[in-house]
Amino acid sequence: MKLIQSIQRAFEIIDCFNEDNEELKLNDISKMLNLNINTTRGIVNTLVYFSYLEHDQEKNVYKLGYIFLPKSKLLKSRNDDIVINNLESFLKEMANKYNVNARFHKILENNIVKILSEEPDESRYFLYIRDSKELPLNATSSGKLILKYSDDDFLQNYLNNIPEEKVSENTITTKTKMIEELENIDKNGYSTEIDEVAIGISSVAVPIIKSDKLVATISATAPTKTIKENSDDIAQEIINFIKNIQQ
Repeated sequence: MKLIQSIQRAFEIIDCFNEDNEELKLNDISKMLNLNINTTRGIVNTLVYFSYLEHDQEKNVYKLGYIFLPKSKLLKSRNDDIVINNLESFLKEMANKYNVNARFHKILENNIVKILSEEPDESRYFLYIRDSKELPLNATSSGKLILKYSDDDFLQNYLNNIPEEKVSENTITTKTKMIEELENIDKNGYSTEIDEVAIGISSVAVPIIKSDKLVATISATAPTKTIKENSDDIAQEIINFIKNIQQ
């Protein structure tokens, strides 16, 4: 998929804003994205013009614009693949119970798009996961689910051309091993990623299927010890939640 760079940068600027960065100066955004200050200014001014960002002239900082409020209400009221209202509280419950980063991803054209993410409230440390970094499907738990539920042509082409470059020393790069992983998804009903993106960090992901098609995943990411000890319990709670909302 070919991306239009200017639009990509606009979305990357929007993604700079989160609970830890509700307000940012122009120079902060430029440094966070390693983006030329003049380029940053031009894109930011465009986002302000269309109300996606707001400029506080007194403090000379930028923040998200109010245009997101009505758009978020549209999403929450939409009769879609999953009920987002209930999902947010479920992710928070899982994050606190297992001390994980719990996430909901939509799957769009074999791409993983983060929609919601929750961290534990009481943990002294939590994982911050960068969404802008593209990772091969064979390295991540949600990516393996895409492979599992993709059509035969896409799957066979991917298996015959698995990226040789390892993200970590444990990244799966052989067809035989990846087929084993897909068979495990069949057996367990969920996928795992054990030290395959970063040593010491692992995840478990459960598919959300509609009309025999993968439409979303719910995943939990945490230190490897946490995932190994709790993967079955985490996955089963997610599976039960999905069954309830689909009914």
